[in-house]
Amino acid sequence: MTDLSVRLLPIGGNRDALVASKRRTREMIASLATELR
Repeated sequence: MTDLSVRLLPIGGNRDALVASKRRTREMIASLATELR
């Protein structure tokens, strides 16, 4: 694989849930990126 594109779509019923969803997704993508290197 040479390119990877990710779109962040937070899911939640209120602002706090959206922020938490966004944070979890970014952490997961960061861990994936280190494994793919």
